[in-house]
Amino acid sequence: MGNNKKEQFDVSDLGASLPAAAAALSAEDRAGLVNALKDKLQNLAGQHSDVLESLSPAVRKRVEVLREIQSEHDELEAKFFEERAALEAKYQKLYAPLYSKRYDIVNGVEGDAANDESAMDADDKAKEEKGVPSFWLNAMKNNEILVEEISERDEEALKYLKDIKWCRIDDPKGFKLEFFFDANPFFKNSVLTKTYHMIDDDEPILEKAIGTEIEWLPGKCLTQKILKKKPKKGSKNAKPITKTEKCDSFFNFFNPPQVPEDEDDIDEELAEELQNQMEQDYDIGRVVLSMLVVNRVSGHLSASNSRFYGYSGHGMVCPSEREREEEMSYLLPHLHSGWAVDQAILAEEERLVVIRFGHDWDETCMQMDEVLASVAETIKNFAVIYLVDITEVPDFNTMYELYDPSTVMFFFRNKHIMIDLGTGNNNKINWAMKDKQEFIDIVETVYRGARKGRGLVIAPKDYSTKYRY
Repeated sequence: MGNNKKEQFDVSDLGASLPAAAAALSAEDRAGLVNALKDKLQNLAGQHSDVLESLSPAVRKRVEVLREIQSEHDELEAKFFEERAALEAKYQKLYAPLYSKRYDIVNGVEGDAANDESAMDADDKAKEEKGVPSFWLNAMKNNEILVEEISERDEEALKYLKDIKWCRIDDPKGFKLEFFFDANPFFKNSVLTKTYHMIDDDEPILEKAIGTEIEWLPGKCLTQKILKKKPKKGSKNAKPITKTEKCDSFFNFFNPPQVPEDEDDIDEELAEELQNQMEQDYDIGRVVLSMLVVNRVSGHLSASNSRFYGYSGHGMVCPSEREREEEMSYLLPHLHSGWAVDQAILAEEERLVVIRFGHDWDETCMQMDEVLASVAETIKNFAVIYLVDITEVPDFNTMYELYDPSTVMFFFRNKHIMIDLGTGNNNKINWAMKDKQEFIDIVETVYRGARKGRGLVIAPKDYSTKYRY
């Protein structure tokens, strides 16, 4: 048949068309990958051919037109990625002078225009601190994800961190983070780097991560702890037994998980564990890239201005903002169709999506929206809030049993995250919360649980005595 001929393809030269990142594999591994792909493609081709043969000629013709449309789309998308990369490179150069100025201010470099020393007397100059002390440490501690990675022992070493820079790499695709340190009593390195190699930078698939080997000074290693045990009674060796164990530390970030070269050494359980470790490691890298390098000043201010702005440990809300947010709850973004809801959930890879289903005019919703509006700015680094009118958008009313006046639900990476509030309903918050900090605590708990792959998260407080479903 003529149509069968169109469906035939030659896979003999498949090895030459593999992504450039596959060049890092050994010849044997590449051959195995090619053969696996060939088998898969042949199977798919057979299935695809059977499906087409079952269609009428008119429908097959429409399918061919759809293929042409997809091909045109792919060409446009390739141009988009190309132009986006050029635009990012252009603005990275424009950002560079601003980053240099910030570096000078943070580190108190001579000639810093932010230090008006002409107005200081001698005593003031003596008392004046250089730059912004512990700038990066405060910024990292104020980040909801990074604060979980920093131990108390790490803090003293991170006070010597004076800058973080990043750059894209092209061969292979990926990006590199650079952490610059002043001379310190912990390690010899002046720069610690973390590089992520991606198989495809536009649809990121992590191939591997490479970190700097830290040259710890004697007795100063923060990623290990030494345990001393007394010898057993009657033992000939009277000296204490010392044992070295790994411990939690931000500096473990520079020693990423590695996949064994021999695949036979990996069983299913180990593969899943490695996958989780690599995803967590990559997530931290993306957080440093997107939340610190780009928004590092605001990240630092949230901590350093806490004494002036009623800082609660979770964010910064000044008194004037509190009043303004209560008056402007109607400004929370609305989603006006089922498609818009789906897209809002799909679009967020790093943040939790919080959706309030109900009616703007309903008293319960208005009370809930007041809380949502008041916390939206505080939680914006790790969560985004939307409102959906269940009359305008009834698509989810049956699926999620949206029978209450107000319903708040959580989604992460296109997955509904349930929360056990002690009410017997694990799907949602179906009452109006009044305490802003309680809601922030719930959002943080759901976010952290979701990032660890949990579909059900236990609320930080039991609401069973007050609210029942």
